[in-house]
Amino acid sequence: AGMAYMAEGSLKNLKKAQKMYEASLKIRKSLAEKRNTIESWRDLGIGYVKMGEVYEAQEGPENLRCAQRMYEESLVILKVLSEMRRTPESSRDLSISYEKMGIVYEMQGGRENLERALEMYEKCLEIRKEVSEKQRTAVSFRDLHLSYLRVGTMYEARGGQQNLRRAQEMCEKSLQLAEALLKEQGTAESLHDLFVCCDTTGRIYEAQGDHENQKKAQQMYEKSMQLAGILANKLKTVESYDEWAVSLARTAAFPLTAPEMSRRCLKTMLSISEILYQSTGSTLYQEYMEYAKEMLDVLS
Repeated sequence: AGMAYMAEGSLKNLKKAQKMYEASLKIRKSLAEKRNTIESWRDLGIGYVKMGEVYEAQEGPENLRCAQRMYEESLVILKVLSEMRRTPESSRDLSISYEKMGIVYEMQGGRENLERALEMYEKCLEIRKEVSEKQRTAVSFRDLHLSYLRVGTMYEARGGQQNLRRAQEMCEKSLQLAEALLKEQGTAESLHDLFVCCDTTGRIYEAQGDHENQKKAQQMYEKSMQLAGILANKLKTVESYDEWAVSLARTAAFPLTAPEMSRRCLKTMLSISEILYQSTGSTLYQEYMEYAKEMLDVLS
């Protein structure tokens, strides 16, 4: 029931999910203490992760601090279990705890928290490298792809050419994995993963400023735009069309994009935004429409 409330996402439902997970966590604590088995302690460690996710989803400083405490409890338990069991499964559990810690540090913002986030993500990455080498499964390679991407974005956040080059290295490794996974699986998830990766890698190329990297950024943005279009036409959700509209706008505005390509992007963006506005009534899509029209006027 807690997962169902989480999926619905409203604050009211997140509060309901919180109560459900709190009750579940209490039971898991009791069982771990009574049974004292590896399975019962793993259940408790995962329970802390689930509880942290509920707090994280509610956002705000206090909820993020609560999420951090839950993830810290999880990390203690899953670290001991990983050292005891030394299996790919227990290592993956531990990597998730490190990743969750990184996410909550990143969400809290500030230089110190971003450095902590990077530390957590790098620990997660090292574990996932080992797991993927042993298992060589789609799940383990996707985990590794996501870790490379998270580490890359943290180096990007640091700024400066040296950190941007490090970010580029991480994102290019992520990109190779994402491309291979899409080729192997062809799922909407793998398609979206590659879209996000191309978009992020393009941003990092662009930030480096030189002409060669600007050309690479253009290629990444155009590829992410194409992927977003395929995904939107496949899923037909507001979220997927929104991502496509944003990607079209970015490609249209990029300095190296040819004027005719920019016009095509903006016309498509305008059409999508009109449909989104009619279906949702959100003023955000009015703003998208106004932006597309203004840019088309500039290019005419």
